Amino acid sequence: MSNMSEQHSILLFGLTGHGKSSIANMLIQGDIHHDVNKFVINNAAVGESFQIECSINDEFIVYDTVGIGEPETGKVPHKKAVKMIRDYFTTCQLPLNYIAFVKKKGRCTEEECKMFKLFKEIFEGSENNFIIIITHSVTKVGNEVVKEIVTKVGLACA
Repeated sequence: MSNMSEQHSILLFGLTGHGKSSIANMLIQGDIHHDVNKFVINNAAVGESFQIECSINDEFIVYDTVGIGEPETGKVPHKKAVKMIRDYFTTCQLPLNYIAFVKKKGRCTEEECKMFKLFKEIFEGSENNFIIIITHSVTKVGNEVVKEIVTKVGLACA
């Protein structure tokens, strides 16, 4: 394995079912078509991740968080997921090159705006490392969604 300083650490944060685990698999494995993936994925809106998962290759250290926004009856209810993420990253104080908010294409819902504000609150002070990843999208649509998020929740663009 290469020197740890050459690796890029990335945290994936977002609503359940928006593609965090798929992105994590692509970064670590190069695709999501293996019989067994490092990060469990499905095509449902019910989360598959029960805890914060981490995997490492020569290029990346990837942290795949539990999905947020699940109801109390979900596998990891929203409040528990938020506490888990907040506690883990506050306690560990890991150096993160990229803190990615993963959002499925489409207009920003009120719930997504609340989740992005929560994302900013949890990782306050690390704004220079924030990125937004739009899944299920093409570049033009993705860029429009990013502009909408910036306008609605007040994230300065560099």
